[in-house]
Amino acid sequence: MGRKQIMNHHPIPLTLGLAMCAAPLFAQDYSAVSETAAGGLPNAGIGDLAMSGDGRFVVFASTASDIVSGDTNGTFDVFLRDTVLETTELISMTASGGVGNSESRYPEVTEDGRYVVFSSYASDLVAGDSNSTSDVFRYDRTAGTMTRVSVSSAGLEQNTGHWEPRMCDLSDDGRYVAFVTRATNLSGYDSFTGDRDVYFRDVLGGTTTLVSIAYLDDQRDTGWEPSVSADGSVISFTSNSWLIHPDDSDSNDDVFVWHAASGLIELVSQGAAGFGGTGGNSSKSRITPDGRYVVFESSCTDLDSVDTTTSKDIYLRDRTAGTTEYVSYNSDGSVYSGSFSSAFAGCTEAAVSADGRYVSWHSTRYMAGCEASGPFLRDRTDAYTELLGIPRWWWPLVSGDGWEPQVTDDGSKILMRDDKGTPEHGTWGKHVAVFRLRDTSKNRVHLKHSTGVWWGSVLTVTACNAEASAPYVLLRSFSVTGFSYGGATFDLGSAYTIVDRGTTDADGEVFWTSPPVPQAAAGLTIYLEMAVFNADGSVSDSNHTKLKIIG
Repeated sequence: MGRKQIMNHHPIPLTLGLAMCAAPLFAQDYSAVSETAAGGLPNAGIGDLAMSGDGRFVVFASTASDIVSGDTNGTFDVFLRDTVLETTELISMTASGGVGNSESRYPEVTEDGRYVVFSSYASDLVAGDSNSTSDVFRYDRTAGTMTRVSVSSAGLEQNTGHWEPRMCDLSDDGRYVAFVTRATNLSGYDSFTGDRDVYFRDVLGGTTTLVSIAYLDDQRDTGWEPSVSADGSVISFTSNSWLIHPDDSDSNDDVFVWHAASGLIELVSQGAAGFGGTGGNSSKSRITPDGRYVVFESSCTDLDSVDTTTSKDIYLRDRTAGTTEYVSYNSDGSVYSGSFSSAFAGCTEAAVSADGRYVSWHSTRYMAGCEASGPFLRDRTDAYTELLGIPRWWWPLVSGDGWEPQVTDDGSKILMRDDKGTPEHGTWGKHVAVFRLRDTSKNRVHLKHSTGVWWGSVLTVTACNAEASAPYVLLRSFSVTGFSYGGATFDLGSAYTIVDRGTTDADGEVFWTSPPVPQAAAGLTIYLEMAVFNADGSVSDSNHTKLKIIG
């Protein structure tokens, strides 16, 4: 790629304000998803987010009583939001359409939105539920039918259930459901421990198969957190049994993939030598629809040579290439560091786009290069990490939590649980499901520089992923209170200064070197952001960066 330094100051087509006001497209935006049937925000918070691959269908759990009419059970129910039709409906319902008599949580939804699986303590969702424990159910929105899937091949109720996040998942056609249970009567192999195990239910075939079984058919097995491929042929899951796979020699948590056709299990959380990671635990996997990529979190120190820290990090396993790759880089390209044992445990809740390009996660610790915790997105193709929950103008200087971030199959949207607000609804103090839209047609401009510079020296700023041969301006401000112009939302304060303007090169890149930093700037903290004016009249903005003047 061409790498020329641009020092000239070509004029942009119009003045900055006029050009930005003329832009018809949003570079990024937020919108609330967990709305009531009437279009307002519910009277209580939400959680347990999941969505279809294109983001049209979003499922969640909430104790709110006003999402649908007649919700009087005072506990968690499961709902589905159709973001195209802008409708919200109750999923965890009885045959008569009422709410269940106990709590329902942890839903997942198919690509077309037809099927939703979830876990529930309610005993009135199907007839004959008399086991007085939680069960896993599949609701068919087209047929309007509820099916209990946590049963044996003979149709027997499980003698005990289980209750935790990532309880269940399903294939895109709704036929295959994976679920977690502590029951000891669903399989002849699972009468020994009463610990958590993963089962695979073929709803059409009426069979229930134990997934988390030791490779020597030993009963001392365990498993949880299943994630199912689109066709149901493979399932990723977590286990701490050293008998699941011969290349796993410890009792730490590891990630595995089970093959439905053969029953074979492969080790996912492995390093280059092919053995399970050591020095920590690996868990919370997500598998792509085609089954090729698996993302997971790990505190192991030997999965990738670039990472030797004990903090939780995000990894991606390419099952086709046979490689395990470190993903949770800081925005400045350095490896994330932190203590696993501290309250700031690191990176968690990973999700991945269908092609493996985009990986999202939540960080409970500040990540270098953006000076913030919250939700992040890694573009593996462009090798760039983007902060998603950045300050916005409707609540200056405050970044939303951004829990449970999930990326759509094409990377165009990020779903997250946030408590800070959206432009159309203002601010709130409870958790709401929020979409952040990303303009993948333009791609987000990536701005980079060192985090500090001494007075008297020069600063080198680079930008990439912009439109080729497009006018740009580099903005400076002393705040990130945010402002909106022409449909593009910028992070910097509206009292900005243009420090450089020019044209991107043929590769959509900019390399700019500042004049020597004056001594009077010593001790200041400044923020930079770039605006690129595309040929179609739209504006693309970059991430904002933070710079400390040293001296």
